[in-house]
Amino acid sequence: MGMWGQREISFEETLTAADAAGIDKLCVSSTLSLTLDMKEGNQAVYELMQRYPDRVIGFAALPSPYFGQQGLDEIRRAVEYYGMKGIGELVTRPTYPADLPGWTALLETAADLHVPVLLHAVAGPCARVAEAVPEATILLAHMGAGNGIAPNEWSDAIEMAKLHPNVYLETAQSDTSYGQMELAVQELGPERIVFGTDSPLLDPAVQKAKITGSDITSKAKDLILGPNLARILDISPSL
Repeated sequence: MGMWGQREISFEETLTAADAAGIDKLCVSSTLSLTLDMKEGNQAVYELMQRYPDRVIGFAALPSPYFGQQGLDEIRRAVEYYGMKGIGELVTRPTYPADLPGWTALLETAADLHVPVLLHAVAGPCARVAEAVPEATILLAHMGAGNGIAPNEWSDAIEMAKLHPNVYLETAQSDTSYGQMELAVQELGPERIVFGTDSPLLDPAVQKAKITGSDITSKAKDLILGPNLARILDISPSL
């Protein structure tokens, strides 16, 4: 975590924080595969899956859309051989948008593998790639506000997701506007929202409190905190 200005945090510390927050399963990807070495990073996630089979759900990742077939083959290997259940987080930015051809090819691979993609993007590029690959399931990280450029990024994402049924909103954010969860549930329904923490960068207890403390029904809170993603990953919430 040093690259984000934090001390190094062990996975055991992350598990302890999850326990304290009442979180029993973690979707895990590697910062190494997101930034430097996709094969070594995905291998590290697989080792955690083996060590904590009841806690860890692996997500495969790669740092760039420019690896071409090599990157697609690595993602396919991680899903088919390692048993990973998703792809991402794929990190994009204004100069490196989600609808680049390499990312589109990755979405097509994800659709073929029947796994979702956690995509760090804003509404416009996400909409274009969602339209290009409508059979792909996109989990839009940070409710589309990951760039932190404009205060209306998350509300734009809600409006975009209304038009693209293959887009779900993931909730982890470093700041939260009033009424965010309430508006998302009102406009999309609770089934289109999935819980995330961005841990260990962010405190999972705080991220969970954003859901449990919102003015939505108990059923909506329950769906967001587990069953929605279990359905997308095709796993039992009790596993």
